[in-house]
Amino acid sequence: AFNDYPGVSLSTLNLNDMITVTVFYFDGSDPKKILTDIYIELLVNEVGSETVQATILTPLPPMCPVKRGDVLEVAEDEILYSVQGMGALKGELNTTNLH
Repeated sequence: AFNDYPGVSLSTLNLNDMITVTVFYFDGSDPKKILTDIYIELLVNEVGSETVQATILTPLPPMCPVKRGDVLEVAEDEILYSVQGMGALKGELNTTNLH
């Protein structure tokens, strides 16, 4: 069962907000190919009418198909929660050097 998160409305998101989503992937190191899920934090780069573009901030295991510094398109119903202005709180984040 999934935890009940409040979710986020795209209308409340701004550039440099941090959002949290769940990523699911098959752990290739396990011979049974177990589906694994992890929470990741992303920095919002652009807010659209139906999705946001956001850069992954969380370091991820090598078997995960995405990595820190990748940009994902995230739908509103995929966002678990957000923290406003994380880029401003942490200083100017340089997302080009996250790899």
